[in-house]
Formats: sequence, C-alpha cells, structure tokens
Amino acid sequence: MSALGRSTSISKGDISPAASISPSEWQSEIMPARHGIPELLLGLAYNGTTGTLSVEILRASALRSETWSRQPDVCVKLLLLTHTGQELGRAKTTLKKSQEGPTFLESFIFQVTLFQLAEVTLLVSVINKRSLKRRELLGWISLGFDSAVEHGNDHWQEMRDAGGEQICHWHALLPP
Repeated sequence: MSALGRSTSISKGDISPAASISPSEWQSEIMPARHGIPELLLGLAYNGTTGTLSVEILRASALRSETWSRQPDVCVKLLLLTHTGQELGRAKTTLKKSQEGPTFLESFIFQVTLFQLAEVTLLVSVINKRSLKRRELLGWISLGFDSAVEHGNDHWQEMRDAGGEQICHWHALLPP
C-alpha cells in the first residue's frame, strides 16, 4: 500500500453519529497513525442497483493553516466530475470551528450510473474559512478516474468490488 493512504478496519456501525465511541476506540480504530500529516477519513459505497455513490466524510486530522495561528474553521467540499470535466454534482459539509481534528460524520449521495463509475473523479478539498484570505485550501485529494495518487485508485476499486458495503480509508491530503 502507498505511503499516502492506508486502510482502517472499521465498519459503518462503528462511526455512525448514534454510536457510542469511547476515546480509546477513536485512538485505536479511527485516529490516523501518522502524527502531523493532514489526513481525511472517507467512506465510499456504490449501489449498482440504484446507481448511487455514497460519500461519507468522517474525520480529519492534523489540519493546520499557513496564514492563521489558531486552529482553522474548516469544511470539506466535494465535486464529482466526468472524464471530460463535466460536473455531475457538488456538496459541502457543515463548518467545524477551531478543531485540529474535526469529526464530520456527514454523508452525500451522487447519482452515477454503473457505466459512468469508471470514468468519474471525486475531488475532495479541505477549506479554511477563517483565513486572512477569504478562503484557504488546506489540502485536497482526488479519487476515481483521475486519482492524484495510487491509493485513491485502490480505495475506488475496493469500493467498486465491495457490493454496496462502505469502504473507509485515511487519505493524506495533498498540499495546495
């Protein structure tokens, strides 16, 4: 597996908002092992019957701003594109204020036909809204057709092979 991403052994039930998660479970199962590297925990699932791609933004870690000394106020933006650059959908999480490792637990559904799935790219950007600039990109990743790193392809392929089950991976954010 690439150094930029790694798999984690959690199930959807372990991270749902209704679940009672102890701090030790967060440390052993959900927290990333690489200290200081900005990362994002994503869950992906594809239902071929309904043609829906489910993206769950779970957690981020080690988020820092280059222009602001305090913890950033962040949101995660999603953009789903075809291989020709046509936009299929976009979404955004709620704003999480002053947290180095915010927990989002937010799901987004995109309509994607089975034949489109191999030719779409999911662009995920982490944005600081409390910047000296209006908005500051803290990091990004892309998954699917135009994945920026090999691990993004691996996560996408695992999701395609999972038969509708959610697959969760930590992804190191690429610098702006």
